[in-house]
Amino acid sequence: MQFALPENHGLPEPVVQSQLIHSTDGAPSITNIQHAALEAGVGRGVNIVAIAPTSSGKTEIGLLAASRWLLSPQVSRPKVVYLTSHRALARQKHGEFIDLFVDPGWQSRQDIVLAIGDLITDGDGVAPNDPLDATFLIATYEKFLGLLSTSGLREDMTHYCFVCDEIQLINDQSRGASVEILLALVKQAGFGHLVGLSAVMATDDSVALTEWLGAKLVSEPTREVPITYELRTPRSTYVVNTETPTTVDERPPSTHHDTLSILRETATGLHHGRPVAVFCMRRRDVFDLAKAWAREVGVPEGGPEEIPPEFIEITSSAEDLACYVPYDFGFHTADLIDEERAYVEQRLDDGALSVVFSTTTLAMGLNYSFRTVIFDRWWRYQFARRQDEPIPRSEFHNIAGRAGRLGRAEEGKVIYSATQNWQLGPA
Repeated sequence: MQFALPENHGLPEPVVQSQLIHSTDGAPSITNIQHAALEAGVGRGVNIVAIAPTSSGKTEIGLLAASRWLLSPQVSRPKVVYLTSHRALARQKHGEFIDLFVDPGWQSRQDIVLAIGDLITDGDGVAPNDPLDATFLIATYEKFLGLLSTSGLREDMTHYCFVCDEIQLINDQSRGASVEILLALVKQAGFGHLVGLSAVMATDDSVALTEWLGAKLVSEPTREVPITYELRTPRSTYVVNTETPTTVDERPPSTHHDTLSILRETATGLHHGRPVAVFCMRRRDVFDLAKAWAREVGVPEGGPEEIPPEFIEITSSAEDLACYVPYDFGFHTADLIDEERAYVEQRLDDGALSVVFSTTTLAMGLNYSFRTVIFDRWWRYQFARRQDEPIPRSEFHNIAGRAGRLGRAEEGKVIYSATQNWQLGPA
């Protein structure tokens, strides 16, 4: 952490005094990557790509650039586009940004627009006539590309500030082409300011992307909130902490290797690690584990006594959640309908769930903090090669990064088992 802003940070005074600069006893308090980004000139309009582990405060770097852009007297009709990788992340950011920008009076609720899938809405729940005319637009990469394709590319976008969250998506085999096309179009039209953010982009890729965008690379390898990785094998347990990543502590083997046993050990007892996120590679495993945990904690069979009013449509998932949530656990997958996802996410925001079973939808930058992350599996079946294969290193660390979060959990723990002969280390 840093407790002073760098000289010549370039931020206007209203931003310095805002909650974007976390205050400790009246003094600024910013993370190392935020300090490095300000030193590099993000508060003066320098384009940057910031690479740092999860829970390092990267979102705030983008918001510092956005707020400075919106308050700049040198920019005519300033606009901000905040691009995200997933709809759930965009929805969460929309709610957060309304609080951040409306309360100080920098924007109105109508100015902050969300565009995901078939949903386009402002802060009051009203669909704007032209979302591209919004002062502050939060959208997925594909949705923003679709909006540009429908209405026509702006010839001049120099009054736009772009914040590209999870920018490593440009390397994704299935979605990367859309991100590359979008950034190429924006680059061709010209942009006023651009900030790219990532937790898992490789050095070579980040250098190449930064040069292509005409930006400055800023990186910080150290995680503000330490994580302990625990790899369990039949013969030993290996423990590594991010504060001393080259030191591997070999311990006696654990008697708990399957997911439910690890969860039982972690979520109960005097030294519990709640809240716990159990990440699965298949949706069916999410539901199977949730049902098994329901039996573990004594959820009565026969369905819920009543359905919460948040559920407009009564589905089997809604009925299961109505049974599980009173027992402090739930599940989250991409195929839940909007009100079901919102129901779970709201309870995560409120700290009302001790255990959540999820696919990787909760690992894509969503701002939820878990004390412990358990990998049900760290491999996935590849249909093209008809075999199980370890998930990419970047995906592993993205999921693991949900353990511990700055300002919410002082440390995090990640547990996974080597039940096959592959060697996937914590580093």
